[in-house]
Amino acid sequence: MEFCERTRDGLLVPFDDRVASATVRVTDRLIDLPAAQELALGVATNLAMLIAPDAAPVGGIAVTITSSNPSIVEVLTPTVTIPEGSFIAQVSVRATGLGVGAATITASAAGFAPDVSTISVTSALNILETFVNFSELETDNILLQLESGGSPFPAPVGGVTVSLTSSNTNCVVVNPSIMIAEGDSLGTATLTFAGVASLPCSATVTATSALFGIDTIPVTICPSLINVFFISSATIGSSSTNIKLYIKPP
Repeated sequence: MEFCERTRDGLLVPFDDRVASATVRVTDRLIDLPAAQELALGVATNLAMLIAPDAAPVGGIAVTITSSNPSIVEVLTPTVTIPEGSFIAQVSVRATGLGVGAATITASAAGFAPDVSTISVTSALNILETFVNFSELETDNILLQLESGGSPFPAPVGGVTVSLTSSNTNCVVVNPSIMIAEGDSLGTATLTFAGVASLPCSATVTATSALFGIDTIPVTICPSLINVFFISSATIGSSSTNIKLYIKPP
């Protein structure tokens, strides 16, 4: 049988009546995994896998477990057997620690509708202070915390290097980098006034880690409540230095 369709220019063009077919299989035998879970770097966990509506028959049920992204989340139990008479077994997976991201864990077995679980591996670099404000004659420290899976996370073997930059180097000077030692989750960076910019001045300090990401903090340096007067230069040994007199206003 042929039908015609009208094109944009008004012509009738015949086309074949083609019939496609597909096979649809319906089953009430289900596998159930937790919908989603967050993992820390290098951490393993068990996922409770259920079957329904009946318990496993004689000989049990072999379920195949796969990961869509094994470089992020690896399957430790590629085949899991639900024992005869049972409805549940444990699936073991582990965040590799090589990076962050997500993986879909799929459980499938002959005669059952498969199910999936999304495992997210997260990390963060968190500057614990929300802002810093200090005077030109002071220094201040900021605390940097490694986090993974939503909690403080100890630095792995070899420690973690964090790079730091200031958006206004005439105002704020910060350590170029710090090392958070293996097993520690906290590190400290020191901020000082660069001595060039007019006060008050401000800058954004950015902390960066290849594995744990980026965080920033606004920094403001204000004039000191102490007036500074240069008196003279003095020679001490073979070098000369400026002598300063600090007077606090009444």
